Amino acid sequence: MIKYSLIVFFKEMKCIFRDKKTFIIGVLIPLILMPAMIALTDFSFNKNKNAADNLIISISNTDNSFYKFCHRCKGITVKDVKDAPSAIKNGEIAIYVLIDQDLDQKILSGEPFKFNIDYNQSSLSSVAATRAMAQYELDFRNLVMNKNFSSLEELNQAISEYSNFKTESTDSSISNSLLYLVLIAPLMIMIYCFVGSSSTALELSTGEKERSTWEPLLSTGISRRFIIVGKLLAATFTGFMSTLSTIIGFLGYLYFEGTLKSSGISWAGMIILIIISLFISAFISSISLALGIYSKSNKEAQTYFVPVLAFIVAPGYMATSMDVRNVGLFELSIPMLNIVCVIKESLIGVSNCFHLFVVSLWVVIYTFIVYKIACRLIEKESIIFKN
Repeated sequence: MIKYSLIVFFKEMKCIFRDKKTFIIGVLIPLILMPAMIALTDFSFNKNKNAADNLIISISNTDNSFYKFCHRCKGITVKDVKDAPSAIKNGEIAIYVLIDQDLDQKILSGEPFKFNIDYNQSSLSSVAATRAMAQYELDFRNLVMNKNFSSLEELNQAISEYSNFKTESTDSSISNSLLYLVLIAPLMIMIYCFVGSSSTALELSTGEKERSTWEPLLSTGISRRFIIVGKLLAATFTGFMSTLSTIIGFLGYLYFEGTLKSSGISWAGMIILIIISLFISAFISSISLALGIYSKSNKEAQTYFVPVLAFIVAPGYMATSMDVRNVGLFELSIPMLNIVCVIKESLIGVSNCFHLFVVSLWVVIYTFIVYKIACRLIEKESIIFKN
């Protein structure tokens, strides 16, 4: 079996790499695409973070203690504007704070007071600025509440003695690398594994049908099961190369950025990531090969792949809110969700070999089931020769 399957494998690999576009799309593009996506996300993240750390605001009433308090804070620049809505819209200011006209009188009498913040909901920078402003508002309330000021002079004196500090943005505690690891990397690994494996599997199945080369291949006398194994190995290898390029591009970006060590991923995590990527490629290749054999054309196969892609991507979104440290055997038995859990574990430095074993075993079972389906399909002349 191995001998004949390898003959088919090497034959398919020669055909695949004879086309330079396959190498470029399958290997070079994911190697470049992942760093490019992270760089763009990093730029957007830092831009929004800078907007939160260096607030440019306008206040509706300038003759009060809060206006003086804002001037004492390093992270705030108070700007007087005539038309606040227009200033927010064109980015001149991040937010507009509306406060009570009699704010100081309410503070002196111990009455509650409120702040209303107007911001641009379509701007991520403006939204990030509102979260930072909420912290400054809390600092101001802690400064003036639960204290009995007998006069406006005492209130102004408390504001003038306020320590000149910079409130840390709530976003600053979030590691950029960890954000990429948890949100971007698993999805990109899954998607590019799907792209690399499925495109090759389609070429090796529907391509044979469109070129009318199934009959010469079957006439060689090689068992159809061996042909399926050889084609499955070729599609798995190509998908694994695409996935490996994605991982290398991602880790390379973190390395040159200097955040690889702080990201938490270990050498064991990298090895687990590579191993599970190989199993993903085999599973997706088996599905793609079975659908390709069943389909009468590449166009028909692409139609079938739309729900398959949703099946692959959806678990990546589901797993973003999961605490992978507490997953059980139930989560590790659900197709694709278990794979994403292991990927996230390896990326955050949790090297759980038992989880890797359980998931790998399940993926082998999935792949074998789909492989048997593909063998049943290729045995039917009405399917492989339909057009």
